[in-house]
Amino acid sequence: MDKKILQKVGHSKDHVHQRLEATDKECRELRERSRVMLQNQEEAELMRGRRKVNYQMVRRAMTRGIERNFSLTMQENGLDGMLGVSHKAKTLAVNVGHLKRGAEDEDEDAKQRPLSNLSGGERSKALVCLILAMWDFLRLPFRCLDEWDVYLDEVTRARVEHLLYKTCVESGYQVSGH
Repeated sequence: MDKKILQKVGHSKDHVHQRLEATDKECRELRERSRVMLQNQEEAELMRGRRKVNYQMVRRAMTRGIERNFSLTMQENGLDGMLGVSHKAKTLAVNVGHLKRGAEDEDEDAKQRPLSNLSGGERSKALVCLILAMWDFLRLPFRCLDEWDVYLDEVTRARVEHLLYKTCVESGYQVSGH
């Protein structure tokens, strides 16, 4: 090392050498920490990918179950219903028709229509069926419906009320009304 430089900085050759070794050691430690951090980042990305796949599988299974439950609940109420769920587009299409009463029954009521084309009573009935279909998959501490029967006639109200009561009792929930 040049003596003039050492004199300018005011340090001995040994001191500069010690500082160089300390800096070199610090650089090696930083490189190792950086390597470990990159490795952890890669592992985290793999975990995130696995979690995303698992989430999508659970979501698909829940969606299929809700679609199945909806169809069954609708059939119990004399309706034919189908859900169209698009997680990608974040949309839910609800189509409803009346069950055919016989092979010759080809009236307009048997055709499935979107929720927006239904009467108020049909819409209320379909939405209660949708809620019941989802309840099996939503582990909630309590469930609450308000004015679910607004557009229902007395006969339909009684049928849906019985269905709600039956579902709540089977699930261990208490029923309260006003």
